[in-house]
Amino acid sequence: AKGLFFFSMNNKRASLDFSVTSTFDLDINYWNPPPTRDDIPLRVDFRCACFKLNNISTVDFSVKIKFVIVFEWNDKRLADHDGITSTNDLPRDLWGPDVILENAENDCEVIYDSFSLLDRLTGRLKRTVTFHGSVYNPMDLKDFPFDSDELEMKFISICNWRVLDGSRYGNDVCNRTYTLHPMLRRKDVQFFVLGWGGKIPEFQILGWSQKVTTPDDCSQPICFKFDLHLVRKANFYYLKVLLPLWLLVITSVAAFGIENDDLGGRLEVLFTLLLSTIAFLYIVQESIPKINHLTVIDKVVLASLTTVSFCSTLYMLLLQIRYLLHLFLNSWHFLFFSHL
Repeated sequence: AKGLFFFSMNNKRASLDFSVTSTFDLDINYWNPPPTRDDIPLRVDFRCACFKLNNISTVDFSVKIKFVIVFEWNDKRLADHDGITSTNDLPRDLWGPDVILENAENDCEVIYDSFSLLDRLTGRLKRTVTFHGSVYNPMDLKDFPFDSDELEMKFISICNWRVLDGSRYGNDVCNRTYTLHPMLRRKDVQFFVLGWGGKIPEFQILGWSQKVTTPDDCSQPICFKFDLHLVRKANFYYLKVLLPLWLLVITSVAAFGIENDDLGGRLEVLFTLLLSTIAFLYIVQESIPKINHLTVIDKVVLASLTTVSFCSTLYMLLLQIRYLLHLFLNSWHFLFFSHL
């Protein structure tokens, strides 16, 4: 039987329209998963790539990404099919695997870029899914700004599927229709591709790791975790926060070099340094979220604030001791000479 169908793929870059006439069996429900031998789960191979990684926010615990997953699998219903010789001949309701990015934010967009035929003899198919937007990225800020970050992207699939034109989609909680396998041993392709120079403001990429977990219980999702290991570049905080704080603390000692009789001059210097240290405390708070523990830089700022406060308090205490000693000596001198 002949069928005429219209396939439209929309994404941010282009809008492609295909209108072709292809020959395929209309009695076959192509939206069902491909049949396998002995009803074992279909093997779906996959690889991934990252083409964008920026706006890593320590305050909002978020990061902007463009992450791509490429699935490959065999559909023997299409193997050496007379009416299917290219991608344009594929049935519009053809089954394909799908995943969900669990830690995606609300603005993260899922784009189904391509669905293509790789090998007509074996029925080898490929689907590309792109996740573009914000991802939730919790951080352990105990050692901030000398901390590291495990940027995790957690993908789950309860055997999720979506047909070629997107008209049908769903999952299967009763049967394990397919399993996911990373392309780690293939020599013709790389499992992970970094699609840009790898430079990130404030962070440095150390490496990546991945893990696929397939539970025995079919109602539990297949979980694919991909981690990018990052470490923060602390040069900004060295030069803009820590070094000025150390200079303020050292300068506070210079107040004791002012003449003892110049009380106003000493206090003016110490209180100016104290206010400057407090200002740095607010500057640091703008770089981190409201957390219930102190970071390393918080401890440094508080230590600097305590040192300047101690210098101011010590000077006031020394002035009081000097004043009381002066009164005592004057009274003793008066009593001594009054008895002569």
